[in-house]
Amino acid sequence: MKSPKPIKFLKGEKVSVLPWKKTPKGHRYAITNHGRTISYTDDVKTGRLLKSANLGGYPGISFRIGDENRSINIHRLVAQEFVKQPSKKHKKVIHLNFKKDDNHYKNLKWVTVEQQFEHDKKNPNYASRGGNFKLNADKVREIKTSLQKGKFTLRQIAKKYKVSDMQIYRIRTGENWSHIKI
Repeated sequence: MKSPKPIKFLKGEKVSVLPWKKTPKGHRYAITNHGRTISYTDDVKTGRLLKSANLGGYPGISFRIGDENRSINIHRLVAQEFVKQPSKKHKKVIHLNFKKDDNHYKNLKWVTVEQQFEHDKKNPNYASRGGNFKLNADKVREIKTSLQKGKFTLRQIAKKYKVSDMQIYRIRTGENWSHIKI
């Protein structure tokens, strides 16, 4: 059997071995600060580079450990291993240049949910939405005020604003429009 070719590491590329258990076949995993993932058995240098899967628009890896299937976004792995997380409130990882496939550690940053929302508003890849929507920030404030007062049922509020009961429920629970405060 021919020996595997060693991986050619890029200039300044650092490797971090991921702390998971071995797979049943003895595979281990590592991530580089450039966002490349490696599967290996004995030595990272003789492992193989993994191709990424598309996980919700982001490059990720899928693998099996024991009876469990796992899928993880590569940018989160890189951030966990190479980017300092300022506090526990900083739970989200953003791409500073808005390119989802650029997982270099210098392009990633830990942010709060609010900071992520502000960052997403600046994303040039998404055109600003037009004005033909049923709800806007002012209407959502009115809905939240109505919900707080409790005078109307979800169905009555939904009918008034011509949206579904589920939309009103999601506004009430904070699943939708959580950034709008009253």
